[in-house]
Order: sequence, then C-alpha cells, then structure tokens
Amino acid sequence: ADIMCLNNEFTYSTQGSPLKGKAYTFRAQPSRVDILKEMGVDIVSLANNHAYDYGERSLIDTMATLKQAGIHYVGAGHNLEEAMSPVYFEVQGKTIAYVAASRAEKYRMTPQATEDAPGILLCYDTKLFLKAIEEAKKNADYVIAFVHWGTEYSYELEKVQRVTGKEYLDAGADIVIGEHSHCLQGIEYYEGKPIVYS
Repeated sequence: ADIMCLNNEFTYSTQGSPLKGKAYTFRAQPSRVDILKEMGVDIVSLANNHAYDYGERSLIDTMATLKQAGIHYVGAGHNLEEAMSPVYFEVQGKTIAYVAASRAEKYRMTPQATEDAPGILLCYDTKLFLKAIEEAKKNADYVIAFVHWGTEYSYELEKVQRVTGKEYLDAGADIVIGEHSHCLQGIEYYEGKPIVYS
C-alpha cells in the first residue's frame, strides 16, 4: 500500500501504573515497535481508549517510541495543538491528510490533551475534531478521518455515529473510518463518500 495506517490500541512503555478501575490495560515493550515496521505501517492512530492505560508517562513513551521508529501518529500529542494536528503524506502528486479522535468511553478515563498536558483528541463535543478536519482539508487533496466510537461487541450503530459521521464528511473528510466495536458495523455512503462504521 502507498500508506498503511492502523489503530495502535496500547502503549509502548515500561513505566507507569495501570489506571485504577479499568478492566483492561494494555502495554507492550518498546522494542516491539519493530513489528509495525516489519508490517510496513506508516502511521497509527492513538485516539483511542487504551492510549493512556498506564498514565501520562506511558503515552509520552509511546509517542517517543513511534517517533524513534519513524512511524507517524495522529490523534494524540504532548499538548492539544499536537493532538489536533493532521499528518500529511504525498502520494503520486496528491496530498493525503490523516486526523483522528475518540468518543469510545462510557466512563471517560482517557484524558483529552490540553494546552500544556498530553492526551488524545476527544470528539464527544465535535467542535475540535471538525476544526482539525477543516484544517486538513485546506492543505490536502484527500482527508481520512479516523474515529474511535460506538459500542463494543455490538453490530448496532449508535445514533451519534450516523449523525456525526456525516458532519465529518461535511467538514471536509473524504472518508470516515470507524473502529472500537471489534465487529463489523457496515458502510454507508453520504453524498458519494463512505463512512466505514467499524
């Protein structure tokens, strides 16, 4: 593939402690990032409900590990500006932008980045994600919007997925790619553009 992106739903770290009260926490040895390189991964989304499983330090370690491996990340950052920033690729004379955000937790444990603290980009309130999409569209031919949403292990869509998916396309995304449910949730075309729900 010209660009391979996947959802990196764990931390690369040996530091931090599991978030209290969280049923599942995931972390990998930083050296295991080589598996992504072996697979040909170019970029990962960190906008998910496991990027902060071992706290702030583990997220910082994850970003450093990916950067050192030459793998881009989107949807998280050392501050809000970075978490909102699109990542751009040039492919056959076209600019492709990636943006990512999450609204996956019923009980929010993964913090949104702030002006001076690391975290992910959340989209329970879509304002900031819409702004990120609009910024990407100004500078790219195609915008790919990754969103972590929906109900785990359910084939049923939440109403908010159908509503906000269209909002993301209206803001300038050319495709919305959903994830989080761990099962297929179908595809809808809106004005000729796809929303891959999960």
